[in-house]
Amino acid sequence: MAVYLTKSMLTRLNKMRYTSSSPAEVKDSNAGDQWQRLMEGPSLLSKEMICRVCARSGCTPLTEKINEFDITTAIRSVTSVTIDINDSLPKYICTDCLEMLKIALNFKLNCETSDKKFRKLINPIDDLNYNSYPSFKHDFHSILHNIKLKRMKIEEEIERRRQKKERIMLKKLPKVKQFKCSPCELVFPNKEKLIAHRRERQCRRPVQKQSTSHKCNTCGKEFPIVARLKNHMLVHTNTFNFFCDLCPYKCKYKYYLVMHMRTHTGEKPYKCSQCNATFVNPSNLNKHKLTHQEKQFKCLLCEKAFRTNKLLREHHEAKHMNIKHTCHFCGRDFCYKPELALKKDEVKLYEAQQGIGYF
Repeated sequence: MAVYLTKSMLTRLNKMRYTSSSPAEVKDSNAGDQWQRLMEGPSLLSKEMICRVCARSGCTPLTEKINEFDITTAIRSVTSVTIDINDSLPKYICTDCLEMLKIALNFKLNCETSDKKFRKLINPIDDLNYNSYPSFKHDFHSILHNIKLKRMKIEEEIERRRQKKERIMLKKLPKVKQFKCSPCELVFPNKEKLIAHRRERQCRRPVQKQSTSHKCNTCGKEFPIVARLKNHMLVHTNTFNFFCDLCPYKCKYKYYLVMHMRTHTGEKPYKCSQCNATFVNPSNLNKHKLTHQEKQFKCLLCEKAFRTNKLLREHHEAKHMNIKHTCHFCGRDFCYKPELALKKDEVKLYEAQQGIGYF
């Protein structure tokens, strides 16, 4: 006699409950329950062995290899998902997902291998310029590439014409001759202004330093040429070669006599470009120009400011360092060097009036 077991009987015997659903539906329902359980307790991600793909129970670590590839590399090759092994997400994969990954990876490898073989049949010599597609003229990527090449050729032609036009325009422009002062690197539009600048500033062309120098035996000062040494030697002598015909003034250099004669003629050829002031020599003009400049040199110890660094240094020595300058004629102490120089000028003027002369 045959005995038939119903589902209710099996349920009672095995204490199991069967549904009329298909295996796929059972799998989907289990996965849904698994996702629901993970949403209720996210801390399970780092405590249990969970599949990184379907969220079910996993048994194979993602660090293992299949077909000489890491499981993470295989997943990235067949999908657009990148898995970082150091993140806080699950590090396992289940058996079913692993089998599907192997199938997908094999399919990808087979496609690549067969594609290489088909292309090798069409292009056996590996000619890169050979067109393996019959409809290459209608290929979208090739059309974009050709458009890009044409655009680059057009831009190169435009740039070449622009450079040629600029060269032609530069040739047509008249050449402007510039007059440059070598010592101070200033440029002037004509030679007359350059000469006037040199006369005003007393700019001289730099003299190349020679290997041999000429030394003064009295003070040890060195000069590049003998003429300057001879001119300097007059400082150490009492010889006066230039005399004034209108007063007892006498000096050792012609330049000093020219400057002195202007005191009798009233000539003041050096004029300030910012005001109407005129001067006998360029030194006085340069000192006057400082009055038109801002006081940019400020003392760090007080609030005073000066137009030159020299004045700032003299102020610092006199007011903050208490340095005195003694006169050799009367023994009087002065705070500033200009005051001492003024005293010496008074003595020299007195000597000149007495016919003694000064250096």
